[in-house]
Amino acid sequence: MVGSGVTQPATRASRPFLPQVMTAASANVLGAVGAAVAGILVARSLGPSGRGVVAGSLAWAGVAGLLTSVGLVHAMTYFVARAPSATWSILRTALGCSLPPSLAVAVTGSVVAYARMGGTEALTYTCAFLSIPLFVAGGLYTGALQALNTSFWNAARLSQQGVYLVAIASVFASGRLSLTAVAFIILCSVASQMLLARWLVRRVVPSRSPDDDPPSARSLLSYGIRNLLAALPSTVNGRLDQAVLAVAASRAELGSYAVAVSLSLLGGPVVAAFGNIAFPRIAAMTAEADRRAMERLAFVGSLAVSGVLALATFLAAPRLVDLLFGAEFTAAVPLIRILAPAGVALSANLVLADLLRARGRPEDAAKAEGVAAVVTAVLLLVFAPRYGAAAAAWTSLVAYCLAAVILVGRLRHARA
Repeated sequence: MVGSGVTQPATRASRPFLPQVMTAASANVLGAVGAAVAGILVARSLGPSGRGVVAGSLAWAGVAGLLTSVGLVHAMTYFVARAPSATWSILRTALGCSLPPSLAVAVTGSVVAYARMGGTEALTYTCAFLSIPLFVAGGLYTGALQALNTSFWNAARLSQQGVYLVAIASVFASGRLSLTAVAFIILCSVASQMLLARWLVRRVVPSRSPDDDPPSARSLLSYGIRNLLAALPSTVNGRLDQAVLAVAASRAELGSYAVAVSLSLLGGPVVAAFGNIAFPRIAAMTAEADRRAMERLAFVGSLAVSGVLALATFLAAPRLVDLLFGAEFTAAVPLIRILAPAGVALSANLVLADLLRARGRPEDAAKAEGVAAVVTAVLLLVFAPRYGAAAAAWTSLVAYCLAAVILVGRLRHARA
């Protein structure tokens, strides 16, 4: 490390853990609030149809970005934490692996959008698809910052949401927020994050170190693909319940369930910060005793916070629903009381997955989430047509708890 120009990573691990968790949690909450406010402004200006176009374009671009990044964002955090002086070499390798497919998808998606749509709708999808390479590159730079400098990492990941919110609010105030304006704001906000993240990485690691010993592209892709395999079943677990209810239940029941899910997961951004901060710290550690101590702190701390928040949500459910959504959503209250403990299990799963990533075993998270996804699918198909939203809530609780048990077992195995 001497003479490498890497000054921040040397001090990162020595900084107190809990203050960094609080800072990351604050950033998570700010990002979630900013996204919600921007979504409200877009919906008020564009109406249900226009909001649907924006949501659809971002959903497709998000899935494409997840696939073309090949899980390399977490790989960046893991490998840069272990070898900070090789940051730029690792970045070049990761960019070389992910940018060609992301560019191909961006061009293909744009062509298909104009072939199948037209006018401003096609333009919106095109801007979303063109943002994919910028999104992937920005994700890699931001992943490196998670290992190098927590403050810079928070700034980088909030920058896109901040630019997007400020631009949307400014144009909304002028009364000119159109679908075209939203499309260009999306593209510009993603580009701004990529540029800021790259600049911040250069501030931390200004030049290539002469003792670079970067991992090979094969090592990066191996870790990234194993991480991607964990993300896919996790997505199924998070979305399949509402997809099935869209067919098996009434719209009102689905609406109440969606409200219950959103309220039961209010503590997610706060609890996730424990894993966010512990991940690069543990990856950089060489002493097993230090790793285990950090794992205990992150896991127990996350359980304590999520448990308190879940209990508060459980007790305050009637008032929360009435205050935020109105009396017509009272059917969500019993669902919240099932999903509140499920939220504790889900929060534990997020942290446990980060702890396994830190040990270089993202595939263990994939196995746990895969089993939970199968259980989710079976229980929903059997019980949702008859019992509706209640079945979906109990299914989530069972699946998340099962995944938590498996993840704890995998972490113990990784320690052996």
